[in-house]
Amino acid sequence: MSGNGLTQSAPARLDEITSARGIAACVVVLYHINAYANGAIAGAFPPLHYGILAVDFFFVLSGFILTHVYRDAWRAGTYRHGSFMGKRFARVWPLHAATLIGVALIVLAGARFGLSPEWHPTISSFILNALMLDAEGLTPELAWNQPAWSIGAEWFAYLLFPIFLIVIDRLGNNSLRAVACVVVFLVCAAASTALFHVDLMELTYQGGVLRIIPSFLAGVALRYAFDGALARGWGGNGPLIDGGLLAGLILMVAAGYFGLPNAAFWPIIIAILFLLALRAHSQTPTPLRYPALVWLGDISYAIYLVHAPVLMLVYGVGGKLLNADSTPALLGLGALAFIISIISGWLAHVLIERPSQSWLVGLVGGRPKPVAAE
Repeated sequence: MSGNGLTQSAPARLDEITSARGIAACVVVLYHINAYANGAIAGAFPPLHYGILAVDFFFVLSGFILTHVYRDAWRAGTYRHGSFMGKRFARVWPLHAATLIGVALIVLAGARFGLSPEWHPTISSFILNALMLDAEGLTPELAWNQPAWSIGAEWFAYLLFPIFLIVIDRLGNNSLRAVACVVVFLVCAAASTALFHVDLMELTYQGGVLRIIPSFLAGVALRYAFDGALARGWGGNGPLIDGGLLAGLILMVAAGYFGLPNAAFWPIIIAILFLLALRAHSQTPTPLRYPALVWLGDISYAIYLVHAPVLMLVYGVGGKLLNADSTPALLGLGALAFIISIISGWLAHVLIERPSQSWLVGLVGGRPKPVAAE
């Protein structure tokens, strides 16, 4: 694969990737419900122990989609990093701020009933979260809207986006790009162990900015490789790609049952994203194009951000005030929280995310592009 970008006809909207993002967001919700339910779900389905690795899928996806949207402007010399950052701020910050305030209100309300979170709600950590500086090791613990540490990591990657493009663009061929991504992953993994004594793919507040680097870089490189794959007609055989996706899913589940290291999932995640992108190019119908799944992907960012405060409320009221502490009761609360998270995510998407993004993007010029929910 030459990956030179001169011959490609990638679809404008990648519905398969959008749907997969929605599914990944739901996996994260289930992963956190499992924690509230004392591990009951993962006890029955061990691969859920790795559910948090869906975040690494988001990181690869971000690199892929942003390159998909902005690479032509980059090559034409019309890319403006200030405008790019303004649009990314409009995309991620308003809902992040709203859910952060929501968590603060829940903490204040809980204090009136003698309920407090397991983390320490300090003003300094609140400010760092609001500034999306909660993945640089500046906070002593994972606090406030806990999944939002990844938004801070994403913001770091957005700041360095031109560097990612320069590195991948100048490497010239996809073999070198693949080698570079593996080397960067190994270096970041070694640094994570040496500096934080934590597996790279488990970093959050300590150094999540380190965790995103190899995955985001892989996403950028993957978008370059995608051109060569399309030029060779690899996107034309839907059933073959479906077979590859099924094999990738089986590999992930098997790796989860065998308890393999997190690093074993990284190449599978990258391969699955690549196959999803190819599948979007195929004309053969696929369940991942079902409107309900695409809708779930469209609201996935909102689901990801609202589910933590939803779980705080549901388990705070049901688990503590109502003394629901048996496993069946905790699982029942989890099912309720899952449904409420989807509904709340949709409402947040419609009432906060979309209007605020449109308004802020209008201030910096241009409109959001309908690609995949990145």
